[in-house]
Amino acid sequence: KLENFVRRLQALSLALLLLLFMCSEIAMTDESIYHALPKSIEIPSQMQAIGVNDDKKLVLQTVNVPKLRSHEVLIKIEASAVNRADLLQAAGKYPPPKGESDILGLECSGVIVDYAADCTIAGKSKLFDIGSRVMTLLSAGGYAQYVNVCEAHLIVVPEALSNEQSAAIPEAFLTAFQLLFWYGKPQKYTLLDSEQKQSENTDENDVVLVHAGASGVGTTLIQYCKHYGLNAFVTAGSAEKIEYCIKLGAKGGCNYKQESFDEKLLAQYQNGADI
Repeated sequence: KLENFVRRLQALSLALLLLLFMCSEIAMTDESIYHALPKSIEIPSQMQAIGVNDDKKLVLQTVNVPKLRSHEVLIKIEASAVNRADLLQAAGKYPPPKGESDILGLECSGVIVDYAADCTIAGKSKLFDIGSRVMTLLSAGGYAQYVNVCEAHLIVVPEALSNEQSAAIPEAFLTAFQLLFWYGKPQKYTLLDSEQKQSENTDENDVVLVHAGASGVGTTLIQYCKHYGLNAFVTAGSAEKIEYCIKLGAKGGCNYKQESFDEKLLAQYQNGADI
């Protein structure tokens, strides 16, 4: 009898657990149904943007707000950033991609104010809805009040970052990540994701040679190397730049105007650079 009672109690317990699980699944399903925010932000028909006149000078001009294409969102820009490509385009040496805006600006941060009807990301969660803070890489158009961009290119802006900080992230950090991990493919590295791990010896990990170490992409590569326990060795054009790079996390450096970088690299790492 005691054995039967125990079996019935076990069966009842399993049934109760199953019921609780089903209830929690129903509750989770209800909460997961996201209701998109209304598109109530008024969008003007025209905006201000920075163009380039015949004298290759930047001028403020009034242009039409861009129209949404398939799978695009419209961003009200809060901040943009300056890149080398912008300077080349302003000088007439770097035309924008075919079919894209002739307005300068390859990255920005801002808020979503509209999105196309066929979007599958925008309007489907609070991360990418009307009013959400985002940053993105652009084909063009960042030096303006509004810009349209493919929804798949959006990046959420963390609360701790300002508009100005986030606007300067996409171009440098995506380029550096692509160079280091897609093309460089480091084999020996250590993810240093805590203060305790920062003290670990990473001398046996891959050595990464970073030219123009004090540039935007260069300083970003140094930070990636530090975080992944890679040994960054940089080249730069002054002692001050080398010192700055070492403060960021580089393990060594060479002033290419005064020294041979390959000789100095081999003096510090006898096998040279892995990447």
